[in-house]
Amino acid sequence: IAEVLTERATRIEPGDPVEIYGEALSASPIAGEVLRVFPAGFKKISSLGVEQQRVEVAVKLEQRPPRLGVGFRVHVRIFHDEAANALTLPRTCLFRGSGGTWQVMVVRESETEVCGVEVGLMNEDVAQVVSGIRDDEEVVVHPSQEISAGTHVRTESP
Repeated sequence: IAEVLTERATRIEPGDPVEIYGEALSASPIAGEVLRVFPAGFKKISSLGVEQQRVEVAVKLEQRPPRLGVGFRVHVRIFHDEAANALTLPRTCLFRGSGGTWQVMVVRESETEVCGVEVGLMNEDVAQVVSGIRDDEEVVVHPSQEISAGTHVRTESP
């Protein structure tokens, strides 16, 4: 049983593929699928002390790990949508503009420029960029208020 935030649970359906991973398991994730999304939510205090509304999701594993016991803590990744050949950026690249639209800071001719983007699918780590930038453009990974439009920068390859 996985506990999922209610705003995310509305997109989950039985049959959605699942990956279970964590220190309690082997090096590679274990595949599974969603069996059921329970209809009633409950309140739970997060590790940061924030009250959250959650719902239980029943997951069936394709194989049972030999050392996994009842109450062990693992991570569950539920795939409820996907986009093939999508342009993606780390979530850290994105910030909200004054009108609430998503923006990124691109580097063009060694200077930064704020660029509006349309975002598609998104999770905690990455976001799909539907329009606004090309796949060959360089983007500031961690934009800050210290870097404004027109700042001269030098890029480095990872």
